[in-house]
Amino acid sequence: MTFHTVPEFGEAVEAAATHFGLRVTFIEKDYWVTWVLRNLANSEFVDTVVFKGGTSLSKAHTCINRFSEDIDLAILGGHELNGNQLKSRIRDVEHIVVTGLEYFKHEAETKGSRYRKTYHNYPRSIDNNEFGAVRNQILLEINSFTNPVPHERKAIQSMIGQFLAINFPDQVDHYGLQPFTINVLTRERTFFEKLMSLIRMSHVGQDAVRGKIRHFYDLHLILNQEDLIERILIDANFNLLDLVRADDAANEDFAGEWLAQPLAASPLFIDHNRYWTELAQQYESELGDLTWAPIPAAASINESLGEIQCFLSRYDHQALA
Repeated sequence: MTFHTVPEFGEAVEAAATHFGLRVTFIEKDYWVTWVLRNLANSEFVDTVVFKGGTSLSKAHTCINRFSEDIDLAILGGHELNGNQLKSRIRDVEHIVVTGLEYFKHEAETKGSRYRKTYHNYPRSIDNNEFGAVRNQILLEINSFTNPVPHERKAIQSMIGQFLAINFPDQVDHYGLQPFTINVLTRERTFFEKLMSLIRMSHVGQDAVRGKIRHFYDLHLILNQEDLIERILIDANFNLLDLVRADDAANEDFAGEWLAQPLAASPLFIDHNRYWTELAQQYESELGDLTWAPIPAAASINESLGEIQCFLSRYDHQALA
């Protein structure tokens, strides 16, 4: 990827922003998010790292219509490495994927032996500071707590690359903007990770849930994917929920008494109608600033929460049997 080195880059960013109906700052940041993922694709770690989280839903699965800019990576086969090997692997992966970005120390960063959370500046060509709810840096998270299965190979391409491919395919090839493939966590597994995150946060308090307000949108969109309708909230997926719970139990930051409680009786789901009523306004204002398509009505999100609550009740019942 070399397009950012030519004068036409800024003009292309603006044209792509008009095409997609997004802010120019989103398009430019997407280019650098893609840059990080391309660094991974071209590295020796391409087969041992899995791309996951909200950004994977938009960049790889294209199943949500919101901008998601953080990069969440998981080490595959981390249980086969000892502590020092894991720490070195995570550090080596970070070093390679952020090549070309500028690290800066952030008060929220974490550098542990099994988890790293670091912040990086990227070169900016656009003189515009309208980021809204999006950060003007790239947050990179790499962890070995999660056993990232199941995963699949998916194609990734920057929005600028997608835009240029329509009318200027020769430039896509010339500037290295072609799609590439990496390992990506499946939508189904991602659904249950986000669901468990919300349940865990609800035990912390509503302010913690508010920090994950985008998860509600993601859950609803995944549930309503045409090829996944009636394939998520089924008893056959109890095993996926078991996998996520096991990973949470292995993570000292996530583990706690909440994991022993019935999931359907969590503060979020014990009365989801009341709980969601208190969150709906924030959902509408925050998600409206991040999406390039109309967001589902708050009432529709609540309907999905009701379906999820029924699924969790069945799960809790079989867990006690």
